[in-house]
Amino acid sequence: MFISRFYDKMMAGIERKCLRQWRQSLLSTVSGQVLEIGAGTGANLVFYSDKVEQLILSEPDDDMRKQLKQKIVQSSIQNIIGHLY
Repeated sequence: MFISRFYDKMMAGIERKCLRQWRQSLLSTVSGQVLEIGAGTGANLVFYSDKVEQLILSEPDDDMRKQLKQKIVQSSIQNIIGHLY
């Protein structure tokens, strides 16, 4: 998909202006077993705390999933148990 290649760059401005703060506020208190449906390119990964015991990521788009996989490798989260959906 064409959009997935440029998604992070297209969203960078709005991420800085409001989404980053919103994601941080929403996800900093999440704990236990988490299922994220529509994980996209993995923009939420940096906001999960060590309170998350297991993180299952679901992304149906092949191209978005490729970018997600790269961010998983770079992530410090150790408990990601799935991402190929």
